[in-house]
Amino acid sequence: MLSLRKNMATPSMEFRMYLAITLTLFLFASVNCQTPSTDDESSFVSPYQDKDLDEQSSNTKAPTSADETTQAAQELTTSSPADRADFTIRDDNGKACIRACFSAVFNVFYTKKQNKNAQVKVPLPSKATAIGTCGSVNDHALLTIQWNEGKFNLKFAFENKTENGKESWKVKKLQFSYNTSDDTYFEDAAGGGMKTVQSEDDDDDMFKTPAEKSRKCETEDDIELVGIGNSTDKAILELRQLQLQPYHLLNDSFSKAQLCKNDKEALGTNIASIAVGATLALVILVVITGYAIGRRMGAITDRTSYSSME
Repeated sequence: MLSLRKNMATPSMEFRMYLAITLTLFLFASVNCQTPSTDDESSFVSPYQDKDLDEQSSNTKAPTSADETTQAAQELTTSSPADRADFTIRDDNGKACIRACFSAVFNVFYTKKQNKNAQVKVPLPSKATAIGTCGSVNDHALLTIQWNEGKFNLKFAFENKTENGKESWKVKKLQFSYNTSDDTYFEDAAGGGMKTVQSEDDDDDMFKTPAEKSRKCETEDDIELVGIGNSTDKAILELRQLQLQPYHLLNDSFSKAQLCKNDKEALGTNIASIAVGATLALVILVVITGYAIGRRMGAITDRTSYSSME
């Protein structure tokens, strides 16, 4: 009788063991398969918010002018970052030679009349005007984007070169011009007027891409822009959802894309997470199957033991 009770208690112990293992593996899989979000909209500073860097807190001041630009600023004060824009430059035959799709926000640093350091976020509107010059092999191409009646200008200077028998293109220079007299953004700015900042000269491989390919960067890429000469002007260009191609466009469409480094790393992380999750799911399935088989074998053993006692 004691032997029978012992055999009948065994499945309960096995069940507890398998259940503990299964829950542990499931929780481990859940943790490893979660991909943290990199875009926290709640922490985004309004594109039109002016803030003093010398103060611990900042206040958003709504524009008071009644012109169209100010009305647009009022509408977008609480909105998400700039919309993705699509710009195309065509040659004399109407064929697309440059195409650029991206969203951009400029984090501009400036000085107020009270000699206080301040910064403001200026978004690039999706309906900005684009002009440019088509380039060819071993020649430069130029894309200029303008908005707010020429108060803001973003210029891309592209270069296409053949080195060691391999043709590639890159952004040779990025330049941003802005007018600090525009009080929609630069409230109470000292020495208002046109300012120009650009990418540094040592950034020689900006978006370098093999010929006949486009460049694609879904993740944010921050580019520091500095003043020319002895100027202390500074801005940071925040690019997102970028796809760019200044040469070899076919039927107005982008060629096969080469991903940016951050996108490649993100893709590798996602693949690794999926692989870990799939492996652990398989282990859990094996454990559950093993438990079911063990219960089945235990039941057969119990019946055999009970029959032999009779």
